[in-house]
Amino acid sequence: MRRFVALAPAASAVVLSATLLAGCSTQSGLALARQACAHVAVSIRYYQQYVKDTDPTTAAQKLQQAYNQLGEALPLAAQATSDDGSWNELMTTIQEGNRVSEGYLIPSLRASCQNAATGTPGLPLIPKNLPPEPSTPGSSTTAVRSTSTTSSSSTPRVTPSSTVNPGAGN
Repeated sequence: MRRFVALAPAASAVVLSATLLAGCSTQSGLALARQACAHVAVSIRYYQQYVKDTDPTTAAQKLQQAYNQLGEALPLAAQATSDDGSWNELMTTIQEGNRVSEGYLIPSLRASCQNAATGTPGLPLIPKNLPPEPSTPGSSTTAVRSTSTTSSSSTPRVTPSSTVNPGAGN
């Protein structure tokens, strides 16, 4: 029993030190979101270079570099979300880079990172219009998007088409 009593203060000191050190080593959600946004900014620059590049080989390299930067940003955004759930929109937008062209995500990525720059997490403003479809290097055509509603629903439905059908309520 005496041994236990003598070791108790030492054990308490070790546990307290470990707890304090663990708290010092973790970063806040805001700091992690800002780190993710540094990668996002580089990714956007690479993506914009990709769109402007006329050489298919270097354009493909720029696109891969942009994608790699989003890949670097994702774990940081996930850690930020784990620390503070209000960074979920940043993480989710970055994740969409696996499914959607980055060109569609740039407005939301910029808005999310602006929130990180100002230290105010939350949902960015939702654009009222769809961004133009990103073009690929050397391409001069883009698809036309139309919105139509049906009489059974008031929710607009977005459908890709090459012509607008006047009878569809466009």
